Amino acid sequence: MRFDGQIFKPNDIRGTYPDQVNEGFAHMLGCSLVEVLGAKRVALGRDCRLSSPALCGALAGGVRSAGAEVGALDLCPVELLYYLMGQTNEFDLAVMVTASHNPAQFNGFKVVAAGGEPIGERNGLKALRRWIASSPAASPGPIATPEKSLFLEEDYLNYAVCAAGLPDARGLVVVVDPGNGTGGLLWRGLSDALGIEPIQMNFEPDGRFPSHDPNPALLENVIPLRDRVVQEGADIGFAYDGDADRTVAVLGDGHIMDGSETMVALLEQLLQSHRSDRCAVSMVTGRKALDFIRARGVEPLIVPVGHAKVKALMKSDPGIGFAGEQSGHYFYREFYCCESSLITTLRLLHLCAAGRLESLVEGLPGPWLAPAKE
Repeated sequence: MRFDGQIFKPNDIRGTYPDQVNEGFAHMLGCSLVEVLGAKRVALGRDCRLSSPALCGALAGGVRSAGAEVGALDLCPVELLYYLMGQTNEFDLAVMVTASHNPAQFNGFKVVAAGGEPIGERNGLKALRRWIASSPAASPGPIATPEKSLFLEEDYLNYAVCAAGLPDARGLVVVVDPGNGTGGLLWRGLSDALGIEPIQMNFEPDGRFPSHDPNPALLENVIPLRDRVVQEGADIGFAYDGDADRTVAVLGDGHIMDGSETMVALLEQLLQSHRSDRCAVSMVTGRKALDFIRARGVEPLIVPVGHAKVKALMKSDPGIGFAGEQSGHYFYREFYCCESSLITTLRLLHLCAAGRLESLVEGLPGPWLAPAKE
């Protein structure tokens, strides 16, 4: 089958729809999961991109045509797949149809194995690519998006609350901007658990991303949230990317926390709860942040950028309890060494509710990085 080999990235598959990623490719990918990786049961989730339902349906068709079973999480944040694969042994693989933080014209696939282990180029993607490239194209046939059959949202919320604790957030004013991605789904049960109703911005999933690109690591995409936080006199604001594995926080004074500041805040909270004494950070973390962490008696391990590399390091070294990336990914050992925006949100709310988050950030020896320009 002919396809653009550039869509195979180190950690996932991603390209523009429909020229690079389309239903024919999705069908063949589904077949390859069975033929190459030996999967007999595959769980599927998807983000809200306009092409995701059809790609998910074609993927399911390929899995079934190769003789395997399909379970469907349907529209969900990607961390729900991590929970499924880390907490149960019901499925051999899970696949998220998503292009994460990329603009609307992109789509792709994240493949997850048992224990939340990402399938990247070192442990499967290269083999999948070779098999697809050497196989004759197969028609996806009639495409039907699989109906939701896996209902894990409540179980996952309870799990995250047990991992991070439930902050006393009553009285806090919180603004949330998921950027029309799946991050708003995290708050459906969280609002009731916290006893607060967030001020909503761009809350409904919309694969056109009409408000802004779903990438909160870019300053221009967080400016509207910052302005709303200040306007509402809110205590904190949260932004997420398209599949909700990146988290960015905005303080009540309008300060947008960069990744280094958030890493330090999360590490402080973890140290106080005696849940971590070692951490890993990406190689682009600011030097002042590294010095600050070392001053707390913690020697950070420096890892290359990329979630698969971070998870591999954490799994190989049980002493690392937490890892962070400048782009907004935060990984927790208690969550199978995977990212969790829900746990990150809960931990930052703990600090905010205690009145410690702003003072902590104000006391940091910043600026960590060169000031961003609007």
